[in-house]
Amino acid sequence: MLTWPTTIPALPLPNLPADPRIPQAYFDLIAQGQWPARYFVPTAEPTSESLTGVSVHAFLAPGSRPLAPLTADLVPFAQDGTQSFCFDFAAGGIRFVDTDVDQWLTVAPSFEAFVAGLTGEKNAPVTPISNQAFAHALMTATDETLPALCDFAREHDLPYLDWLPVLGGPAARTEAAFALDFLPLTPAQRIRLSAW
Repeated sequence: MLTWPTTIPALPLPNLPADPRIPQAYFDLIAQGQWPARYFVPTAEPTSESLTGVSVHAFLAPGSRPLAPLTADLVPFAQDGTQSFCFDFAAGGIRFVDTDVDQWLTVAPSFEAFVAGLTGEKNAPVTPISNQAFAHALMTATDETLPALCDFAREHDLPYLDWLPVLGGPAARTEAAFALDFLPLTPAQRIRLSAW
């Protein structure tokens, strides 16, 4: 699990609904961070994201903005737009629900199996991309994937420059040098990238 960097303002994620049926394994997992390093969920049928699965970006934490359950027994633990991953307390297991396309898939028989089945597959970002998905793509970027992600961010005017010092590495330094030479920067961005 990855923790949100302290130098980047946190996204306003919804919170986990209060439900005593949520397993302790869930709380043990999010104690390590809310953002999974392995986040691709293979599915038995195509989703609106991919022919082979869908991504889970951020696990929800308890807090003051709890989501409402989708049904009495479908309690979401991750949500991005119309897509939710839920505990299915009626049938058991984990369900993926996309209300935009009316897709309701069982993706694992238990939360432990769900976590064990996550893969490191990385899909190329597509538009429209949510703030949650874009931030997660940055958090999991490698020196090999970061250049294409930066190109995508520039093409679609997505905020990414403040992430470069957090990400570190040769690709981030190359992008920072490019930004200093060619991009319109605020004084604060110029100072931050120059100091790094």
